[in-house]
Amino acid sequence: MDKDFTVRTEIISLHGLTLRTWDAADIQGYASLVSDSETMQFISAGTTRTEQDAAAEVATFQEAHAKQGWSRWAVSLGLGSPFIGYAGFAEKEWGINFGMRFLKPYWGTPYPFTAAHMAVTYAFETLGFEKVYTLTNLKHTAALNMNKKLLNLEVLPDCIIETPFGPHVKIDVTKQKILEVRAKNAARIESLINYFEQKRERALEAPKQGAHHANV
Repeated sequence: MDKDFTVRTEIISLHGLTLRTWDAADIQGYASLVSDSETMQFISAGTTRTEQDAAAEVATFQEAHAKQGWSRWAVSLGLGSPFIGYAGFAEKEWGINFGMRFLKPYWGTPYPFTAAHMAVTYAFETLGFEKVYTLTNLKHTAALNMNKKLLNLEVLPDCIIETPFGPHVKIDVTKQKILEVRAKNAARIESLINYFEQKRERALEAPKQGAHHANV
């Protein structure tokens, strides 16, 4: 029987960014994400997926949250706003896996790092997790760099897992480690958000200034 996703529940919010449960309105946004070849390049086999696939995954995420109180959560700029990505957890071969994906327009913004910080902090402080792990394609440089920043690592661990989709780097993330880096990450996020907002304000002001000069 099809699930009727009608109610969004906030998990955690910070600086206007919200991790929340999914609803049917998120399927189209998630379908856009999984149908993009660049976004999916380093995910599993690197193949794109259909809207039907996306709907099935969303149902799985929602059912997981309903059953255990955690899952891959949708990310949006406020509870009522559209899907921009996901961040959260799933039970996998080596334990509880942390993963995230974002629509391309949000790459290079503070939101992926902020969502990762919120998700792992919530997992250890509220859900009582002791350890999670990330598993990242060795060729996915951007994601590996994100992991290094999130965990304040100088170098990546040398735990390489051979998978059917190529070698992946496995990083164990402990509660102790997140407690150690939490304050630094929070300060980093505030700095990134402030810089991003100032940059956006300057971009909005530029056309107004151009129009003013044109009328002088």
